[in-house]
Amino acid sequence: MSDRSTQQGPDDEVLDPMRSQKSTRSKPSLWDRLVTNWWGFEIAGWLLATLSTAVMIIVFALFDQHAVDSWHSGVTPNALLQVLSQIVQTAMLPAVAESISQLKWLWFHNSNLLGDMPAYADASTGPFATILLVLKRRRVPLVYLAAISSWLVLLYGAFAQQALQQPLREVHDGIGSIPIALIYQASNSTRQRYTGLTDNGDQNTFSITSPPDPVREAITNGLFDNEVTLSAIDGTCRTGNCTWDAYKSLRVYASVEDVTGTLLRNCPDGRRGLERGCIYSVPEIEQHPTWLGSHMQSENQSIWLGASNTVDGYTYPGLNTLVQFYVIYLPDLQVLKFGSRQNYTASLKVFKATLNLGLSTFQTSMLFGATKTTEISRITGLKWRMSQTMIGGAEYDTISTTPPDGSGDFSMCLSSRTYFNQLLSEAVFLGHGDFNRSTLLPDDNAYTTDAARLVGESIYQHDAGRDGLQKLLDNLAISMTNALRTTTIFPSTAHTPARKWEPYFHIAWPWLALPIAAIIATFCLLIATMGLSAHHDIPAWKSSQLASLLAPSREGSTRFHTVNSKLSKR
Repeated sequence: MSDRSTQQGPDDEVLDPMRSQKSTRSKPSLWDRLVTNWWGFEIAGWLLATLSTAVMIIVFALFDQHAVDSWHSGVTPNALLQVLSQIVQTAMLPAVAESISQLKWLWFHNSNLLGDMPAYADASTGPFATILLVLKRRRVPLVYLAAISSWLVLLYGAFAQQALQQPLREVHDGIGSIPIALIYQASNSTRQRYTGLTDNGDQNTFSITSPPDPVREAITNGLFDNEVTLSAIDGTCRTGNCTWDAYKSLRVYASVEDVTGTLLRNCPDGRRGLERGCIYSVPEIEQHPTWLGSHMQSENQSIWLGASNTVDGYTYPGLNTLVQFYVIYLPDLQVLKFGSRQNYTASLKVFKATLNLGLSTFQTSMLFGATKTTEISRITGLKWRMSQTMIGGAEYDTISTTPPDGSGDFSMCLSSRTYFNQLLSEAVFLGHGDFNRSTLLPDDNAYTTDAARLVGESIYQHDAGRDGLQKLLDNLAISMTNALRTTTIFPSTAHTPARKWEPYFHIAWPWLALPIAAIIATFCLLIATMGLSAHHDIPAWKSSQLASLLAPSREGSTRFHTVNSKLSKR
């Protein structure tokens, strides 16, 4: 052996019995001083974990309550959070594991027992093994802190992910609008005459009719389409999701009254029998000979319609009345078998039907582009008046009313009222239907007008009577109401903010309590382990296996402490 080997003491041989002979001992490197023989790696890991957590919290604070669209990075927030969580867990695991490994040297220093050292070694491998260590060493506070720290690090990522939530919220995006009727003035169809030249140079006069009258179309739809609803009016909403506050608009109402008791019978010349029977009417028709439709003839008619008209000074029952008409019909034609005028007369029924202008409160919503309008209430107690109203710089004669709450005037121009009456009375509620003498049933092919056929069917089908007529007219009133809101030349609209559902970032801050607790617990475990090791003059052996070779028994304990002091000086 060399001189150097002969000069080694027994402690040097135990410390490094297998090393090669050298004339001088090399000086420990910076890595050995900071990492191998100290806690530099664990401290750096903890600092990295703390920095990553701080970055995560700052990002959370910056984007909390902001729309998801405000995130413009190519990396999604969840991906970034996953990366940061993985960095934190990876960085803190060495600090926790090495601190638990160091605890076995502190335990051996106090007890000089080797039996518990495997339990400490196993506990450094993961959180589940720490539970066994806690059960075995219940009176060691740092063991509890080590177990808690291990589990907190394990759950860090799950709790951090739970803190980042992306719920939906309703936000405004533009303005939605829907037509309402505050002032109604119809735009009538007209025929315009033009003069041109023929091929031979002669003048030729011709006429062109404007597009179909929307009011007339609305009346036709109301009579023939059983599916007319207030929701037929589409609003404008860029997001397809709007809810309008309650609003008021002009409305057409229908009423049907049974006035059979007012039926008048006139049998000229005292004729008897049905072949040359009587004529029937009501007092109001008798008082106004210009009432359209004349009288019902009992010769072969099962149903008769007669409507009021504004001609020849006829006065409406109310300023807001658009049309009024009577229906006289024979509910059961079987009475004709008896051949008695008295039976025929006694079986007749009379309905007085009226379409009036009114005012209602509506509620409209649009969801995914589908509009739904409901009538909240009908405004009662209205007082209508004749007035002159300035509209668009011109003065119009109108019928007007003001709701009880004083929310503004609602008007219809008199010319439009007359126009509605003419369309309804002259083109709609006139005519009659005959009965089939062989079957004594209403004859579907013998109605003189479409309106007579529709009214007859509504009354006769399923013996609906008054209810059937009311249903038909209610449908017509809805269609006319929609026309009031969409065909006026003075349109008005109800506005509401357009709404849409957007995802946004919501940070559930309480969920971050556990990640922050993991940082604090790991710091406390690391500092406590370093402090106790320094207090007992125990180097940072951590998970090193060398110390186990140096202290096989109580007798080797003294040499173990001697070696500790020498290693600490390196």
